[in-house]
Amino acid sequence: MLVHGRDSNGNAIYYRGQLKHRVEIRFFGSNNILIIHDTVKTLTGRIDFYGNGGHFSLGAMASFRGRVIVGNKCKVSIGNNTTVTGNCFINTAEATNVVIGDDCMIATDTVLRTHDSHPIFDVLTNNRINIAKSISIGNHVWLGDQVIVLAGATIADGSMIGIRGLVTGIIPNNCIAVGSPAQVIRKNIAWERPNLNKTKLNVTQDASDIELSLYWGETK
Repeated sequence: MLVHGRDSNGNAIYYRGQLKHRVEIRFFGSNNILIIHDTVKTLTGRIDFYGNGGHFSLGAMASFRGRVIVGNKCKVSIGNNTTVTGNCFINTAEATNVVIGDDCMIATDTVLRTHDSHPIFDVLTNNRINIAKSISIGNHVWLGDQVIVLAGATIADGSMIGIRGLVTGIIPNNCIAVGSPAQVIRKNIAWERPNLNKTKLNVTQDASDIELSLYWGETK
């Protein structure tokens, strides 16, 4: 269950909706903030705050099923109307962010990591070579089953990543990217939410029978 308030270490939960969500929230530091919009549809799993000054937010009419690790001074933000089917794992550390926009569709067993969990060094210089980096996912992005998004990746609005894709770089808007690492195979696409198992709409040939989203545009 979720509650609204602040503990003795300055960790705060802001949520005034119905106490219907089955989520475990654990604070291991201080001054962390968790913000859940009152209209969130589903929140299940576990959210751990490791360190201080972390931030997690879940937007209006969104749903999330999975586990989140919010590292020291890290931020995880999931936008309005974004849906996560199940078993998503988000892991942040070292003052990095994972920002997911509005109206995204994230399938089962997806992973988003801003770091490698353990440091790697150059033996000649002693310098760290796997610095943690933030992840940015735009609006109306679709991640297929088992997609992995790694440190420094960016996916622009309206794009889709195919099943088991590994995103390590920049994916432009309104395109399909597949493979490991993910490569763009088609540009100037748009996807919509009607489920092909369930919809009674005619989408076999074109989009004339459905209401189009705002995210139709040419790939830049």
